[in-house]
Amino acid sequence: MRASAILVFAACGSSPAVEDAASDVPADAEADHPIGTIRVTAIAGTRTSPSPLAGATVLFTDVDQTQVVTTDSAGRASATVHGPTSVTTLEFRGPTIIMAKSVLDAQPGDDIMLAPRHDDLTEIAPLTVTFTQSAPVEVCGPCECVLASSSPVSVPMRAMCKANVVEVLLLSVAQGMYATASGPYDSATGGVIAMPPQLAQAPRLTGTFTNVGPPITSVVLDYSAGYRDRAQLQQSGSTLSGQVYAWPYRGPRLISTFLNGFGDGEYQVAVEDVTPAMTGLTIDTSTSLLTWIRAPRLNTTTMTIHVPIAHPGADGDLFAMDLSYNGVGGSAVTWQLFQARPGDVVLPPIPPGIADLTPTGANETIRADVVASAAVAGYPEARKDPYALWYAIRVPGSGSLRFSASPKGPP
Repeated sequence: MRASAILVFAACGSSPAVEDAASDVPADAEADHPIGTIRVTAIAGTRTSPSPLAGATVLFTDVDQTQVVTTDSAGRASATVHGPTSVTTLEFRGPTIIMAKSVLDAQPGDDIMLAPRHDDLTEIAPLTVTFTQSAPVEVCGPCECVLASSSPVSVPMRAMCKANVVEVLLLSVAQGMYATASGPYDSATGGVIAMPPQLAQAPRLTGTFTNVGPPITSVVLDYSAGYRDRAQLQQSGSTLSGQVYAWPYRGPRLISTFLNGFGDGEYQVAVEDVTPAMTGLTIDTSTSLLTWIRAPRLNTTTMTIHVPIAHPGADGDLFAMDLSYNGVGGSAVTWQLFQARPGDVVLPPIPPGIADLTPTGANETIRADVVASAAVAGYPEARKDPYALWYAIRVPGSGSLRFSASPKGPP
């Protein structure tokens, strides 16, 4: 086997040094840890305004060595690796701000996209909406809702929601009545949309939750379609049920939040996209929930994130961690990591001279999420674009999703 703790540098694109050193790997070792290429694309900006992250540092740490590669003008980098590999990108956002992203247990042959998680929240020209209904009414654009006391009303818009044609939802919430309208929109000049005078009765959706027991103490049912309607659930034995108004609007979602009784603030969420034929949702809580996780903690001596398991459940498709802290030398570090299942995480090593991510123990916060999707076939698929699945929690049209969230640590 090749000698360990070798540091290989490559200026851009890929590093051929590993291929040259691979000839002395025993056949049995190669079978256990196959040799192959991992490719990475690093994207900067936001989900709605992405751009290639050129000149970023990418670390490929396999069973033998760490290779350091710089992304090209397209944000691409690659390396030939030996077996399971942690892939880490480092983005220096100024002299003291470091953004690190790590995919753990990547495998030869993976093509990984590390894109932003967040949307572009830049304010753009607002919508002007006119209506003839008696005020007050709720008026929802693609991004935000406002309570309108008179017509016309200005509805805020953000870059993440811009489109050539936008839809508006008007609600008389107390009556369960609504109207929708759409019209052209320009991000520089805005748009004017007139709501029809007629209101329609909104249908209702029923949420039923069976086998509700420890660790669940309560369930909250939300319907989100720009405006959110929340149900007060009635309990009968181990079953909870309730109804919400189902406003027919772009990207409606039924959101079920399960709260537990451990007292630290852990919770789980089940999300379903609502289809026209859907009348309700039934969830058996004894079989469909994920692992419950308590507040994570960082051991600065071993550089390990300890993730306490509060109650067993399914592993999901992706375990995501969001760590931020003050580093030595005054740096502000954000480090987001992904692995296959909930549990402790050893932070990948950062070679001397690349960046100092050593924590001081000050201003440390950690959040962790277990995420599962009906559209993803486990971690081998999820790790190829982990931010897409992590981000899908918030995006209508993402299908059936589950996630289990820790409270923010340290407690």
